[in-house]
Amino acid sequence: MASQPSATTATSATTTAGATTATSATTTAGATTTAVKTARPRLINAIGSFVFNVIGGAMLAFAGPPALPRGSTVTVKVSSLTMPDTGQKVQANWYFPQNADTTTRMIYFQHGFMAVAPMYSYTLAALAQSTNSIVVAPTLSSNAFDPKARWLGGSADQQAVADLFAGDRSALTESASAAAGHQVTLPTSFVLVGHSLGGALVTGAAGRMVDDGAVANLQGVVLMDSVDLNNVVPTALQKLTGADYRPVYDISSEPYVWNRDGLVGRELEAARPGQFNGVMLVGGRHIDALQGANPVLQFAEYAVAGFSKPSNVEAVKILAGGWINDMFAGTHTGSYGSPQQAIEIGTKAGTATAVTLPFASEQPVRATPWDGIAQLILNAVMQVAVYEPMAQTTTSRAVSAVL
Repeated sequence: MASQPSATTATSATTTAGATTATSATTTAGATTTAVKTARPRLINAIGSFVFNVIGGAMLAFAGPPALPRGSTVTVKVSSLTMPDTGQKVQANWYFPQNADTTTRMIYFQHGFMAVAPMYSYTLAALAQSTNSIVVAPTLSSNAFDPKARWLGGSADQQAVADLFAGDRSALTESASAAAGHQVTLPTSFVLVGHSLGGALVTGAAGRMVDDGAVANLQGVVLMDSVDLNNVVPTALQKLTGADYRPVYDISSEPYVWNRDGLVGRELEAARPGQFNGVMLVGGRHIDALQGANPVLQFAEYAVAGFSKPSNVEAVKILAGGWINDMFAGTHTGSYGSPQQAIEIGTKAGTATAVTLPFASEQPVRATPWDGIAQLILNAVMQVAVYEPMAQTTTSRAVSAVL
């Protein structure tokens, strides 16, 4: 039996939406109680929320419904999903493999910041087919100004995703059944997958599953060039230890602005030194995992974050599919390696090269002429983003606080 940890108390101060937030956490025998005194919403939260919500709605409308790649045997349907705790009703894309039976698994996928789930339809169809999994991909908000922290980077959505898999999973079952057009019994075991900021969200949710009991059915976490904004990944990894240990693997691009210079890869190595924590794709870019049917959005993503090599696009699917199959089966047949080992991955688009973490060099690459501008914008958003729910107030008080 592991020895009981001693009681510790930690106090920290962070800045949220321009105001200081003091947090005091007391830990005794592994249980954590956190008292948070949060800032109140300000006018910037109202304005920012309006702008981000309009952009998010426009993105979802322009992306259109999820479409399948040629030759896919998967069926994709759309329904609504009511998130626990927050009560938000969101769009969910459901991918059903052909001839689903008792051997079928389940994957929860989370898109990245300022993206929507249909933009990943080719990637998710491939994962559903190669792993024989039902894949659910909800579109969550990217509104970093939401006072209730109901967005990809907020604690509220991390908890909501964790609680989707707790208890009888009624919200998931209702959504899946509505999408399929008949009653669906979902597989018990599941894997979490996330791209960009969605990777931090699913990792944070995995950590919270230790508290709500859902971790018992969690087989692992696969990250696709994950981004961490608020120390979410290290916090979750502290919980995913001992009997609650679960593999967390990252498919990283080369370190650059869009993955915060490889931050999550470094966080994984710091938390789990000497273990296999994932790979970096040589020449990899942040959009390698984002593959869908809308050519305009696809080109726009490439133009902003750098163009992907076709071989790396295919390698993401192969790597993720192999690891997910191993997580479910308890096998070790996917692509792994010793630290900084080069691994060649044959794909239909040519050979891709992955190098096992840790990074051989943490020197950031420059993928586009506007990487510096992107850095300034991302830093600005991070400074005003709401990571924990803020104290509620009236609109008039919020306006007067600014004036």
